[in-house]
Amino acid sequence: MKKHIIQYSIIQFMPYPDREEAVNMGLVCYCRKTKKFAFKLLSARKQGRVNQFFKTLPKNLFKQSVTLVNNELNRLNFMQHKEVLPEAVFLELVRPRDSLVRYTDIRVLMADHFEQTLNNLFDDLVAFDSKTYKTNHDAVLAKKFKNILKQHHVDTLFKDVHLEKKEIGLSVPMPFYNEDSHKSVKPLSFLEQKDANSLIQHAASWAMKIELLEQAELLDVTQHLVTYEKPEGHYESAFDFALEVLDKTNVQLAGIDATVDINNFLKVH
Repeated sequence: MKKHIIQYSIIQFMPYPDREEAVNMGLVCYCRKTKKFAFKLLSARKQGRVNQFFKTLPKNLFKQSVTLVNNELNRLNFMQHKEVLPEAVFLELVRPRDSLVRYTDIRVLMADHFEQTLNNLFDDLVAFDSKTYKTNHDAVLAKKFKNILKQHHVDTLFKDVHLEKKEIGLSVPMPFYNEDSHKSVKPLSFLEQKDANSLIQHAASWAMKIELLEQAELLDVTQHLVTYEKPEGHYESAFDFALEVLDKTNVQLAGIDATVDINNFLKVH
């Protein structure tokens, strides 16, 4: 298939223009050859992610902005099928303006599939779901837990190890393991699971490893803590079920901000 020039602009949410800080919230693409115009926006349910970046953001401001931009882009998408030239619509859309929603300068690439290009760019530049940019939230949560251990001056007692029994081919990485007390900790983040099923599978995967380690006599489940952070969006039922799956393994559970529970596990007072 012959490649065409595709122009695109990143849609940015910039609630405090003086600080020049922005969160990528969407993408618009235009192909001059085929006269195709399309866009893709971050879900308004990502409010929590945006609030983590802008700590003092007014409630629902991001959600309202997504709704307004979505309405405007749908209107322009409709106009391109009327008397207005699609390129004129695209250029008018991305022109510089003072607003809490900005469009970056036009960027250009060569591609042979318009819709797939839009999706790939969105994954890379907005959703961060590509292999290149995807965040390992468990690793991020592990760093947070490491800081908790440092605050209590017990970080040197917990090592990043592999619990393994080579004769049966079992090897499971354990980010925090105390060889003296046999206490162990696994941080599990449910912050940005793409759907309810992924959330449950994330918990089930670790629950299965717990059971294997216990059967191999490599793990004392009564001395194992799963510390977690809750998901964004509307996955409350799936999250509750995920905790039930983990609870049935007889390990201890504590949210990353449950200071008392974590202190009791660490025997820190």
